[in-house]
Amino acid sequence: MTESSYDAAVNSCSICAQPAQTLLLCDSCAAAAKKLPDMVPEQITMSIQGEVNSCLIDAWGRIFRLGTRTEIGREPEGCGITIHQGSVSRKHACLEFEASGTDGAGTVYLRDLGSTNGTVVANRSVRDSMELVTGDLLFIGSVGFYYLTPVPAISMGKLEVGTANLESAFHGGDDGDDDFIESTDLHEPEHLKLRTIEATGGGGGFVCIGDQEVQVSMVQLELLQLLVKRMLSDRSRPVAVRGYVHSSEILAAVSWDTAHPSDSHVKQLVRRLRRSLARSGRDNLIESQQGLGYRLSVIPS
Repeated sequence: MTESSYDAAVNSCSICAQPAQTLLLCDSCAAAAKKLPDMVPEQITMSIQGEVNSCLIDAWGRIFRLGTRTEIGREPEGCGITIHQGSVSRKHACLEFEASGTDGAGTVYLRDLGSTNGTVVANRSVRDSMELVTGDLLFIGSVGFYYLTPVPAISMGKLEVGTANLESAFHGGDDGDDDFIESTDLHEPEHLKLRTIEATGGGGGFVCIGDQEVQVSMVQLELLQLLVKRMLSDRSRPVAVRGYVHSSEILAAVSWDTAHPSDSHVKQLVRRLRRSLARSGRDNLIESQQGLGYRLSVIPS
């Protein structure tokens, strides 16, 4: 982090006023918001910043400025915070701003959208709608945030908005794992005729790629269908973050033959699917990035 990353006036924790070790939080407050030690910041993104003078702060001290309505989930709409994590539902919760005057002041309410793993504020479950107070610690599933109003006045360069730091995501954090086939091509991907067919008797199916047909197992078919669905639903998102499915989502979505699947099972599944798809002459249909997950390298049509 460069010297200019902090504004001297706010070089203290926004929650407890102790010296801040992250952008806005001390180590203690950051740890309280981070239940999941293996989670990385790239799993939380926000493509459109809101205009309301209130925000959420994640465990890394990044600012997510709210809109008049901000959805949170794995697949939020509009001004939304996307969280790629298995405890978070597709549409998990929303924050709604109610103005109380002409000066921009108002109140933010948090509402659970019928999520599987619940929403908690200050150790209380949100069953209907709850008014947020600055400094509140809330959990979307197992992912923690602090609510702050007004938005802290801090100069953070590239980290000013609460999105994945794409430069570090594409060029940093490589641990040498050949499972991650990185792509730095930020141009629009090609469109490719791709269709999945589930066998009528179960046990697997077929993938039609152009005029080629490839047989795959059921778990491979489920993974490919998940990647296809995500790439199509993310069509309006920036190319750099479009279509990624984190390993935690894959763990929750496919039919494993073990009671305790892990990241290593995901990696093995991806490798097997890549080898299967290579039989069509396309050995680069699945690409991946550390921290973001896996995606198709094409737009299926």
